[in-house]
Amino acid sequence: MTVKYVLGLDQGGSKTHAVVADMEGNILGIGCGAGACHSVIGLEAAAAAIYDASMQAMSAAGITAEQIDVVGAGLTGVDWPHETQLLRQAVSDTLSIPQEKIIVVNDCLIALRAGTSKPSGCILCAGSGLNCAVRHPDGREYTFGFYIEDGCQGGSALGMRTLQAVFDAEAGLCAETALTEKVLRYMACSNVDEMLFKHVTCGLGPDRILRLPPVLEEAALEGDEVAKGILRVYARDIARYVVVGLRRFDMLNLDMEVVLSGSIFKCRAPELIDTVTDVILSNAPNVTILESIYEPVIGAMLLALDHIEDADRALIQEHIERDAKRFHMVRKD
Repeated sequence: MTVKYVLGLDQGGSKTHAVVADMEGNILGIGCGAGACHSVIGLEAAAAAIYDASMQAMSAAGITAEQIDVVGAGLTGVDWPHETQLLRQAVSDTLSIPQEKIIVVNDCLIALRAGTSKPSGCILCAGSGLNCAVRHPDGREYTFGFYIEDGCQGGSALGMRTLQAVFDAEAGLCAETALTEKVLRYMACSNVDEMLFKHVTCGLGPDRILRLPPVLEEAALEGDEVAKGILRVYARDIARYVVVGLRRFDMLNLDMEVVLSGSIFKCRAPELIDTVTDVILSNAPNVTILESIYEPVIGAMLLALDHIEDADRALIQEHIERDAKRFHMVRKD
């Protein structure tokens, strides 16, 4: 029997991951490229990141694109119907793989696939941005996409909330906070006035603000009440998308799983996940809330393997549990 290979792709704002596996779920090679979103930095740059990550993974696996049977691609920026075909064509052209072998979905959906083996459920994915998707048992799906407000957009929004707390403390609008010293040090500013001036004149840069959540986490773990309050309020704001998504399909009373994924949920301060959990369970008491075990690219690989008709699902799961650890694709031990 000819050996079949699949390629899993996960492209988000912070990185592009690629995984090559055989039909038994043995991970044979991984690759990593720059983060990209075609609607933000252009289709050419997004395709280049896919190419870099895919070539690394295929080279490590010792195969070529001609040997790939199915591509499962979870890509940021699949927010409108026409973008699915646009990105399928881009992946096809970039990797020289026929379009009929390529499955393209929003990257939120591969995070769901990586987090639950059930055919339906809900995913709240908080990385550099935020997305939420729900899948009904009858196959209906809804992804919030651009309906999510800027103030909830993952690391960028949480970083901005952290920065604003320092400004508020300086202005006397909130309590003094350990965040002031920590954020000033991170931004290499001598005082809050200097940092505010840099901010309003676009001198801090969105990338630096995006990387503030670990500073917030550190302060919260040290007991800073302002930092803990930021995490609680943010958690309440993002958890409502899960509640509304489940309500949309009349799923609030179903026995199902809600998966939390994305780098923000790696936060060690308990206020974030505890508050998200409380909000969801107070509205949907029968759900089970899971932190995703695997990185989303594993979900992309599984999406591709789902289309291999003669694949052994039990064997695939066994090999993923083994290889995900070996390739550092387990999110939390």
